[in-house]
Amino acid sequence: MIIVATTAIAAMNYRGALTAHSAFGIIVRNEVDLDTNEQISCVPNGERAERIRKCNVIIWDEFPMGHKIDILAVHELCGQLLAVPYLQGNARPLPQCNASSSSSVAPNGCDSAASTIIPFGNIHFIGAGDFRQIAPVVPYGNQNSIVNSSIITSLLFRYYFKIHRLTVAVRDASDGPHSRLVDAIGNGFDESLDRGQIDQSYAAMKDNVRFKGYVRLHGYACTLDVDRIIDFIYPDIGNQVNNSNPVDIASHVNPVMNNRILCTNNKNVIAVNEKCLNRLQGNVVELTGTTEFAQESLNHVAGSVSGRIIPVFLADGSSHNPIGHPEIGQTAFSKFHHNNVPDHTLKLKVGAIAVLIRNIDQAAGLVNNVRVVIETISENIVLVGIKKSNGEWRHLIPIPRVSFRFCVKRTRIEVLRRQFPISLDYACTFHRSQGQTLDKVAIDLREPVFTHGQLYVAMGRVRQARNIILLAKAEQIVNGVVIAASVTFQELLLPNNVHCPFKLCDANPSVANHPAVNSVAPPQSLPQAASLSSDAQLAAAVHAQEMKELFEDLPDNCFDDDADYANFAHTEEEEGLLVSHYF
Repeated sequence: MIIVATTAIAAMNYRGALTAHSAFGIIVRNEVDLDTNEQISCVPNGERAERIRKCNVIIWDEFPMGHKIDILAVHELCGQLLAVPYLQGNARPLPQCNASSSSSVAPNGCDSAASTIIPFGNIHFIGAGDFRQIAPVVPYGNQNSIVNSSIITSLLFRYYFKIHRLTVAVRDASDGPHSRLVDAIGNGFDESLDRGQIDQSYAAMKDNVRFKGYVRLHGYACTLDVDRIIDFIYPDIGNQVNNSNPVDIASHVNPVMNNRILCTNNKNVIAVNEKCLNRLQGNVVELTGTTEFAQESLNHVAGSVSGRIIPVFLADGSSHNPIGHPEIGQTAFSKFHHNNVPDHTLKLKVGAIAVLIRNIDQAAGLVNNVRVVIETISENIVLVGIKKSNGEWRHLIPIPRVSFRFCVKRTRIEVLRRQFPISLDYACTFHRSQGQTLDKVAIDLREPVFTHGQLYVAMGRVRQARNIILLAKAEQIVNGVVIAASVTFQELLLPNNVHCPFKLCDANPSVANHPAVNSVAPPQSLPQAASLSSDAQLAAAVHAQEMKELFEDLPDNCFDDDADYANFAHTEEEEGLLVSHYF
């Protein structure tokens, strides 16, 4: 059995799990390489290939977050290694035909193509995840490109995946109204508003086709003040003693390590992080990295940017085309920002909460998106503390500088940067919080969400409504209720959720006739769980039944031992995720 996850932090939930990129040799691409034909680097006679040949089950957590070309590349790899027919062409869109047609030959040859495919080399495949969450990231992508990046638009998914639903999210089962609202947002619930109720400048955003509607967020605390949300999430941030003792630092931040401020965009993330850092006692330490243009990138940049001149700000404040310029001042490089790449100049304090933005050592828990606390800062190394899953702390873990390679925004000019893989993490984007369960969140809605699933992800991070505070503009608050934009791409939703309490949306027409779709009916009788509330009893009972149905068709030897099964089942019950698998 091979257990993988789209992200390293999700892989840490399972014993022996790896990221999908590591397990299958998927090539990590930057934004200029998304259309490359090469996705997998796997030696046919190597250890990785041999492990795949011996595998009888692949489990992929956070499956909907994976890019379609990566998942289909794994399907092709398994077919090649086990010498069985497989679908070729990773970017192939879903054909426009009706899979339930009674005709012997479907349009575009859909049925004949499907009949010759053996998915994943005939290895059982289980994909766990929630298509209502944020879709695979497509840099500068529009709705069509984002939708087409999802595995749900593939021929493979349409014809070969059987859908099992975990219909009750155990995470928020103790707060029924909150849980139902989160489900409604995820399923595209569109609550229409009278434009006269809100300021016209804000209401005008509804004319943007990417905004599917607004949602009234009843029952949640709200504020106009950034300082108030900081006080809610990090109540003692200004009282932390300026102490270099790692144990004292850990004891102070321990109560808030599972709290976060969530923002729609990086601009607000940076502003909130700087505000939190300024409130922390102690002196700011600036760590300057090294940044330079990749020479091979400059050699062909003129053709790759359609003749446009790329201005670069020099140290003296002037601007110049970088091509052929012998010296670029460090001020220029400080202006190059990129997601998941540390700034040219890092500003830190001892005791600050930060996040790793590079996988360093998965066995030690040092993976991308894991939170750390800064314990010691020097020019050549930063020592951090990390809270383990059992609640204990590891101290003085060295984090070295590493190299990053990225492109200047909207160009093919590549930049090389060597810097500590660390970023402040008092606030983060909605996307970075995906898949996590938090104790408290503050949700910054001053800027509207702009892509599928963002509001659903942000609102679903906590167990109860009382653990959320919303930051909004004055024109967004009507009678004490925040009105927030919500975006749902219907093409990314599976057919209607049979247990949803609202009539939320029509079935996705592109998969409505999916021959493998099976809606799991609610069990007729439910076992009792004595020490839980009625909502939690129902959640536990329904999940027990659904997990049993999910695995009843699998071979007896799929899991190495009972501990592996229990570990997987518990994690999926906690997340309340949709699970799909191929047989």
